[in-house]
Amino acid sequence: IIDDDITKIIFSLTDSLPNGKDPYIELDKDYYDFTNKISEIKKNTKNVMDINEFENLPLISYEKPKITLDDEFSITFSSGSTNEPKSIVHTVKSFVAMGRWHDTNISHSPNMSWMTVLAEIYVHSNTGLICCISDGLLQGCKVALEPIHNHDFFINSLLINKPHYAIESRSFWLNTMKKLENNPAYKNTKFPFLMVPFSVGEPLAPGEEKYLNKMLRKARAGSDKIPIPISPITMSVAGGSCENGGIFFILFRALHNKIPSKLLKKSLYGMESYETVEYATLRENGEFCNNNEIGRLVANSICTMKEYQDNPEATKAFFIHDIDGKEWADCNVFASIDRHNSIDIKGRISENHCEVQPYEIMEIIQKDTKNILSCEVIKTERNGKNYFVAHIEPQPKKYHKIIPILISCEKRCQKFFGKELSEQILFAPTTKKGIPIAVSGKRATKELEKQGITENCVKPIQTSKNNFIILNFKEYEHSNENYKEKVLSK
Repeated sequence: IIDDDITKIIFSLTDSLPNGKDPYIELDKDYYDFTNKISEIKKNTKNVMDINEFENLPLISYEKPKITLDDEFSITFSSGSTNEPKSIVHTVKSFVAMGRWHDTNISHSPNMSWMTVLAEIYVHSNTGLICCISDGLLQGCKVALEPIHNHDFFINSLLINKPHYAIESRSFWLNTMKKLENNPAYKNTKFPFLMVPFSVGEPLAPGEEKYLNKMLRKARAGSDKIPIPISPITMSVAGGSCENGGIFFILFRALHNKIPSKLLKKSLYGMESYETVEYATLRENGEFCNNNEIGRLVANSICTMKEYQDNPEATKAFFIHDIDGKEWADCNVFASIDRHNSIDIKGRISENHCEVQPYEIMEIIQKDTKNILSCEVIKTERNGKNYFVAHIEPQPKKYHKIIPILISCEKRCQKFFGKELSEQILFAPTTKKGIPIAVSGKRATKELEKQGITENCVKPIQTSKNNFIILNFKEYEHSNENYKEKVLSK
């Protein structure tokens, strides 16, 4: 505040470039323009100054403002992957307290002060702001600010900044590893600096994790510190939301899955949390779930948002109550909690009530980790009938086996869901580009929902004990017994 006017002080990213010039302009130019635009902003905006003008101001005495932990600190936005983005208000307490809970003497986590953290500046995200910037700075890390947040550029972000610690969505990681494997420009590219690759924002499927871990070994991840083949670097997984903060995590999950009890059950090791986080799973009536029972995940912590800005109705809906009347922050996902208090997040809660949830179909389809990389199931409707469309992406070298893969999926669905329900499940094989990615970095589920049933949707039909034919949706939708006989006779 200068002369009773609010003055904005603007920093330009070009200030951090050598001589103000971008040394990676050939890589950056298609994604981001490193031009100092402060002069242009000054012409069109009142009360703006750059950092040099601010530093040259005469020193003045002022009354230190009284700031409390409950003062508002940031307004960020939800990703909009399920509905319209909302403005999320967090207090000072969210950032200070979470940074403190990362301290070694409280969390018993390894010291991070020697690390470089990749901090992509996608300012809509509280996850990016707190996990990559404020937490890193409070732990004494070097924070590598990266203004380009793009799934095709992410591999360059890693190679330019050389972070030890990087947080991104599974879609970004998968796209990066496919480039590593298939793009001649990245042949023999290695990530020896990369120690802690985190997948956040969405559940990481078993086939995806298997592929990413294989590619991390191929890229010699972590070999700067731990030699190959000893290096234990595998994908780490984190969960939460912009409203709740990044409160769930598991480091190097595949290593935990070597525990005999998990191997026998063929289940993934769940995520953990900090002692400051209280969490539970609830049934529809608000009762608490038993161990390993799937319910709605709720959590309370010092990182929970204050409110949705200027949206009291959405704020009220976000905070829900258990059967005893206690208030909880809603995580809006199905999950189970085992006797060790580890959390297995299944998938988002669908607004449409249906006999089976999309995540249940995905789990059955994704059991074939050898052949299936990814699956995304959306619920849609056609002519008054409900359908589930399973978008299936094979493992990179398994596209030639798509027909037997689809038949195998149909058999599993019939076995687990029964014939009547499995008749509503259609399959849509993806191209080699995979499942589309939204601007937020997550799966473009809205785009898939908008597409609904396309000409790419097919249905395997059993003709005898060991034989199937593949019908497109038009053939399948109009099939009656006479039509089926006609098709089968061909």
